Amino acid sequence: MPPNVKEKVKERLADKGSLSAGDLSEFSKAQEREDAVVEAPEPDPLKETSTIAVPVDTAHDPALADEVTDNEHIEQALRNDPAGLALPIMEVEVTAEEKAAFLDAIVDGSRYTQPFSLYAGKVTGVFRSRTTRETRAVMGELFRQLREGIISGDDDYQARVRHALLRLHVQELQNVEYGVPAEPLMAQAGTGTDGKPVTNAPAWVEEAEAFYGSEQQEALVSAVYEALRKFEQKYWAMVEHADDQNFWQTEDSTLA
Repeated sequence: MPPNVKEKVKERLADKGSLSAGDLSEFSKAQEREDAVVEAPEPDPLKETSTIAVPVDTAHDPALADEVTDNEHIEQALRNDPAGLALPIMEVEVTAEEKAAFLDAIVDGSRYTQPFSLYAGKVTGVFRSRTTRETRAVMGELFRQLREGIISGDDDYQARVRHALLRLHVQELQNVEYGVPAEPLMAQAGTGTDGKPVTNAPAWVEEAEAFYGSEQQEALVSAVYEALRKFEQKYWAMVEHADDQNFWQTEDSTLA
């Protein structure tokens, strides 16, 4: 007889001096209900969606935020909104699937990728994270174009940033694959047909302009870029939570 039932039997006998079959049945059912109550396990953060507070003016990409240049216009632009990635929202949600994919990329040493879907699934694709070298290449190329007067103004600058980041991040769009930019990532010194020194822009610059230029629908490009900005926020939110064990695992986890 279970301990709790024994105690109830003793109490009933002491109180009434007798015990019926109904009493035993009542005590047994009560014990079964108690046994059925199991403490809820601690939530596993790798199986749940986490909501992360993100300040509107946060520099989501430390590599861009640390960039130093003597061009005051661009330096201020980077400080205010590195590469135009700030979003007017205060929270982002990171799903269990996104956490798992991020950890897989960290362990494998590969790029983090995330599929996206727009317009009720009519437009689909995959984003990939970019390397520090690619970030430096974008900033270096923009600074070069500013110094040489290639960029005509703020609107032109923002458009070039957008096209460059799309070129780096879009791995697939509408079942078409786009590889990582080929080397060299930075502009190279060369010689023109007249024998004078020239600067040759890296191949990814022309690729970005050609693919995301006037021939593409502006609405589609803008929609993909908005999705990219959210991807970037989630990516850097996970990077910044690297040492938060409650974000990645439960206390009794055996993961190192």
